Amino acid sequence: MRKLMMTLMVAGCVCLSPAPAAAQVIGSFSWQMQPYCNVVTLTVVQAGAVYQLIGTDNLCGAGVAPVGGSAVPGPDGLTVAIGLTASMPSGRSEQVTATVSLATLSGTWSDADGRSGSFVFGAASGGPPRPEPTASSTIVVSQLSPTVYEGTGSATTLARSDHAHDGRYYTRAEIDTRVPQTDSVTLPGGAFVARDDFPVFQGGTGCFRNNTPSAGLRHTIPITAGSTLTGLTVRTSATLASQPFTITLIRQPPGTTDGLTVISSSQTPAAIGLTTTSIPLPVPEVVDPGEAAYVIFSSSSASVNLCAVQVQFSRP
Repeated sequence: MRKLMMTLMVAGCVCLSPAPAAAQVIGSFSWQMQPYCNVVTLTVVQAGAVYQLIGTDNLCGAGVAPVGGSAVPGPDGLTVAIGLTASMPSGRSEQVTATVSLATLSGTWSDADGRSGSFVFGAASGGPPRPEPTASSTIVVSQLSPTVYEGTGSATTLARSDHAHDGRYYTRAEIDTRVPQTDSVTLPGGAFVARDDFPVFQGGTGCFRNNTPSAGLRHTIPITAGSTLTGLTVRTSATLASQPFTITLIRQPPGTTDGLTVISSSQTPAAIGLTTTSIPLPVPEVVDPGEAAYVIFSSSSASVNLCAVQVQFSRP
């Protein structure tokens, strides 16, 4: 035993000196991880300036677990720092660090699960087996402060300690109430009524026209106050090519009989049949409380039929 101690002491001192280039086996040595009965036996191999440790944990006679690591001299020149990884039969691994005195070849150890004890050179006394390591790849709630964290589950990462997650952050419900939500309402042609009581006649399936050209069709827009009007899409059907029509968006303030024109757009679709025309508003318009908004469609030609008008807006 005395000879082994002297050999390892020499090996530790060599760590402070320039190392030979070729790998050199210094010897095999054993330590008990008290208060447990586990004994690790390590072969020290010098490879240049690195001291590799290769060996096993005897698992208190229940088998063996491969152990590997390295050793470096302590800054005081009187100790050696050891880092080990034990691969357990369960597939989990345990990280162990130890500090050994060159005078006694013994010291202390600790592992990644917070266990610690004496790292005793040459000992093999009794004691319970070292507990199975936890799944070190995850952090479970039970490992964290119950006064700070609640609930169940696990995570592979945590936020930085200086991360400020405070009242400046909005919840989803708060964002939904603050950010305008894009929406639209479609006004079918069959729901329009003739302005000035002119009758409406069907000009095709789901499409309507005025009996008297240019009289116009009107439809109130069911939009709540605070909504922002952004554009129109008009669906028409024509029996003759290049027939003009005009679409007008009106705002009527409360207590008034005449509306204010938001936009009046004249269009001349070239095709015969169904045509879709998009009309964006140059300036978005907000519907005020008590204010009515409506659309008027008119054409100088009886061959143009209104099928639908879609009004785009953003909800408050």
